[in-house]
Amino acid sequence: MDKTVIEFSTSVDELLKSSNQLIALQIKQMMNITRGKCLDVSSDGGQLGIAVAKITDLDVYLYETSELASDRANKRINKQRLGQRVFILPSDAFRIPIENESVDLVVGIRSIWFISNYARSLNEIYRVLAPDGIAYIRVGSSLRNLKKVYDNLEHRVKSRIYKGFVTSRDKLIEQLIQAISETNIKNFKISDEKFGVWILVKKESA
Repeated sequence: MDKTVIEFSTSVDELLKSSNQLIALQIKQMMNITRGKCLDVSSDGGQLGIAVAKITDLDVYLYETSELASDRANKRINKQRLGQRVFILPSDAFRIPIENESVDLVVGIRSIWFISNYARSLNEIYRVLAPDGIAYIRVGSSLRNLKKVYDNLEHRVKSRIYKGFVTSRDKLIEQLIQAISETNIKNFKISDEKFGVWILVKKESA
């Protein structure tokens, strides 16, 4: 991997390293869903899903789309002794290997799988959500904080980083609204919060 990309990624990881526990607590307080099935679509080694599992009674399924992420998730599960409640799903680039309407809570942060195709990803998430289920996904990292990282990089590094990493809030929200218009989702909210731009989706009961 290009050294400049590694430098940028490392800076972002350091910036967000301690955020998972805070985000998990925020999700627990906001959604009040502590039992049932949770799906983490972050595909980053299960950090958020494991944090959710530690403070709830949810069974958590980690959707990992790479072997590296799966290996990291497995190590974290074993370290936390959560093998009875946290499970790694087999990788599938287009379809989440979970039954229709079987998940009570979907969470995710920094998911390459999600941002690669918003409409397709939202359709898959909506498919697996149970009636009254909620999805709470961070579409991008905190744009304000990422911009600080980007602005503080040396010019030689900055000039080689794709500026899409620091897409403006308005453009990101516009992209999300367009994607949602291509789905069957009716009940949603997009917000720019402390930890980034989030989308909340609720599946209504029939």
